[in-house]
This record gives sequence, structure tokens and C-alpha cells, in this order.
Amino acid sequence: MYLGVLAHRAMNSNQADPHVRFDKDQERWVIDTASIFRETAQKILDGQDPSEIALYAYGALATSTAEVLIELSATTNLRTVVLAGGCFQNIILLKESTKELEMAGFRVLCSLEVPPNDGGISLGQVAIAAARLGQTSSPKAIT
Repeated sequence: MYLGVLAHRAMNSNQADPHVRFDKDQERWVIDTASIFRETAQKILDGQDPSEIALYAYGALATSTAEVLIELSATTNLRTVVLAGGCFQNIILLKESTKELEMAGFRVLCSLEVPPNDGGISLGQVAIAAARLGQTSSPKAIT
């Protein structure tokens, strides 16, 4: 998309993406997905090509995600991100977000073997339980 422009604007504290805002009361960055959905719905009502509408929606989410991370990086100096969680089961969103972030100079990590949904949560729970029990090897399966 326009990550070079976003990075420049983010560093100069100008709002680059209309879907991203800082909520001062909550002290957090917010992606306004409602506006993305409204704009997507309007494109449907206007009869635009469905593939173009889908590209717009995924692009808006990926760009907004990247902008939030650019903003956070300005204060944390972190340049490595992990894309995980249920939304990144969607390969289009994962690829677009990865592309946007890599263009902005981030190192992007994602799991190739552990699913980003409940399977990953379960694995994390096993790892925490093993750590609490002081185990260093994989627990044996209960049969």
C-alpha cells in the first residue's frame, strides 16, 4: 500500500490512516473496523467488483495493523512482530500484513506448524504447565 508515506507520517505524528486513532482515555491505539465495514458495505451497494471490494477490505485491515505497529515501534524501538491469533488464519490478511510490515522494515514472525487458533492456545497451556512443573521434556500422552 503506502507504507513509506505511513512511516513518514507516523514519525511526524500526523494521522496517516483514517481507520487508526489513539484513544487518549484508554491510552491505546484503536483500529476503527466499523468504518472499514461501512466503506466495504458501500462498495457492495455501489455494485463494485467483489474481488476489488475484498482487496480493499483486506488492504485496509493490513495497512491499519501496520500503522499501529509503526506507532508502537516509535516508542518501544521494537522491530520484530509476531502475527498470531485467529484472524491470521486468513492467509490473505496474513500475507498482506506481512508484506506491509516488511516494507516498513519489520521482521515478521508467524508459526508454520502451530495453528494460530485454539490449537496454539492449548500448546501454550501445556508449555506453561510443564514450566510450572519443572519439566524440560515433552509430557507423555495420557492414554
